[in-house]
Amino acid sequence: MTPNKRRLTIVLLIILVGIAPFISVAIAGAIADAHGCRLDEAGIYPCVVGGHDFGELLATMSMAGWAGLLTIPAAISVLMLWGFVELLLVFLRK
Repeated sequence: MTPNKRRLTIVLLIILVGIAPFISVAIAGAIADAHGCRLDEAGIYPCVVGGHDFGELLATMSMAGWAGLLTIPAAISVLMLWGFVELLLVFLRK
């Protein structure tokens, strides 16, 4: 793997970690909508999919969006630090 591909992979992984809670919320919402289930912050509601109740799992996945309050700023901070280090390395190579 070339250094540029490695850098791009690392940046994409940082971004993925930052938005992961929102991906979880989107998946939970899509599943609940597709099966006509109620999904909100007020509680856990039954959601039967394929004969199994996934209500608790979907509620947990939808509440994971609150973790975005931590992951987004952390990812932005890490990306800024990454950019600063890369910029510093460019100037030191010259």
